[in-house]
Amino acid sequence: MPAGVHIARTVRSEILAWARQAEGREIGGLLLGRVRGEGERALVRVEAALLAQGADSVGSSIRFTPELLAELGTRAKKEYPAFRVVGWFHTHSGLGAFLSGYDAAVHKEHFPEPWQVALVLDTELEREALYIREGAEMVPVGSYASSGAGSETSSGMPTLPHARYRLARPGRLLGVLLLAALVLMFALTGRAWWNRRHSTGAGVQTPVPAGSVAPEPVPAAEEKVAEAPSDSNAPLGKGQGAPAGQKYIIRPGDTLWGISERFYGKGSFYQEISRLNRLTNPRLVYPGEEIILPEKKTGTGPSGTAVPPPQTPPGA
Repeated sequence: MPAGVHIARTVRSEILAWARQAEGREIGGLLLGRVRGEGERALVRVEAALLAQGADSVGSSIRFTPELLAELGTRAKKEYPAFRVVGWFHTHSGLGAFLSGYDAAVHKEHFPEPWQVALVLDTELEREALYIREGAEMVPVGSYASSGAGSETSSGMPTLPHARYRLARPGRLLGVLLLAALVLMFALTGRAWWNRRHSTGAGVQTPVPAGSVAPEPVPAAEEKVAEAPSDSNAPLGKGQGAPAGQKYIIRPGDTLWGISERFYGKGSFYQEISRLNRLTNPRLVYPGEEIILPEKKTGTGPSGTAVPPPQTPPGA
């Protein structure tokens, strides 16, 4: 007799699934797995089952013919080349979990090794029994109520330790995870850069609230050079106006209010610039766009209208 028998939960689940498909008809087949040691010191682990399709029923058991066993042996070598035939199984339906005299004769004839086992399951009463060879007799070592398809069956004797699974190449998995982390980091960094690059919306200026004075942006160092007196964009003087037909190229940060204040001394003249250039939206100008500045006549606004006298600041 073996020193210990362990049946994997997947084996029981598969057998019960076959039994449900059989709709009350008894089924049977081979138990496959590994054997460690020999004789009374053998430890048996059942890790797979092979259904004997088309097997004939004989009373409360099934009939194993030489042809059927040969077919099952060929399938076992093909589908589970690393396993050995460690026993067999068959089901009952409402008769109880037991091994009949015919079953014992089948085991003695076709499963002669001392460590080969027989598993009987009653799918209706939800009971099962595991039989092993003790001398010339088959004796049960487990007969108990089933606790569900996901449970594991053991003989109650010392069992084989559970299989421990580990990665064959943990370094490869670590490399893949590291590469994925780097790709994700670069993707997030690139997205943040793209958002910063395009969030300012080149050419879209902040609308100037009606009746308020927009602060003139402070030009960068290179822009200060462009605003030298030789620049065509430079005014004649603060509030002195512009020559007739002078063109002006919009720069980043410009608004019509600021241009009007720079050339004419008052931001309110932006309306004259807008009318002269037929701008549909005077609050929206684009860098690089060219406009024409209206001529300012002495004592008048850009269009010849009288310039209102400056108001005395509060507290003067």
